[in-house]
Amino acid sequence: MNGHSRSTGPYKSQRPTSTGSSVVRIPSDMVRAVRILSGGDDAELSMFICQVTEMGYCVSFTATSDRGAVSITVYDGAIRFKDYARDSDELLRCYRDLLSAIRGEE
Repeated sequence: MNGHSRSTGPYKSQRPTSTGSSVVRIPSDMVRAVRILSGGDDAELSMFICQVTEMGYCVSFTATSDRGAVSITVYDGAIRFKDYARDSDELLRCYRDLLSAIRGEE
């Protein structure tokens, strides 16, 4: 069952990286990215996550490599939709733009 023996709770699972992948461990100093996310509207964030999940997609929030922005990526299998917020004022625009792109409204 997905490589874990327990039926409930979190588990760690190795994901193979593709050949030539640039996957690296993210540095622990993500103060700016956290500040951007915590400065946004909690209700909008919750609504965004619920809408994305309801449509069957996966969403990921992480800091960019230069730590100057938050990267928001929505996955559907091999397809991904991605946007960036350099400050908390841009988060709402990112949520709306990503939802529009997913729905094919662009």
